[in-house]
Amino acid sequence: MYYVIRNIPVDITMDEIAESLKELGVPAAKIVQLRTSRPTPAQMKEGITSLSPPRPLPLFQILLQTTTPAEIFESLQYICNMQVKIEKFRPPSGPLQCHPCQLFGHTMKACQMNFRSIRAAPTCANCKGSHPANYRGQTEGSCKTSFRKTQCPTATN
Repeated sequence: MYYVIRNIPVDITMDEIAESLKELGVPAAKIVQLRTSRPTPAQMKEGITSLSPPRPLPLFQILLQTTTPAEIFESLQYICNMQVKIEKFRPPSGPLQCHPCQLFGHTMKACQMNFRSIRAAPTCANCKGSHPANYRGQTEGSCKTSFRKTQCPTATN
């Protein structure tokens, strides 16, 4: 099972975390520092909304070894002499959705479509229904069931 450790500074290495966990009797099979390419709040204030180079987050994803009891790991309060918060990893729900074009099945890094506003149009950009394109509820003609049809067209040779 995957877990996320919060509140560890970005300059702590994964080796230091692995060593600290081993000392606490909770060896990890895999440790990954999560990254983002979203603009920082300071960049957003300056009007920069495009993707920036990936930067590390103060979040570490941990896969415990199969012999490690999850209860012991979840009860840890300190790792590397720092107070941390441990949560079960929650992957995103639903299909991938690109925010610039509002279509399903890809993310903005792979998008080559035109921008579509979710608020300006009176209908959904995906199914032409009377709901915004980012609506996650159930409606007639729900987009979630037909997201494969709304992917960006692939280039053909």
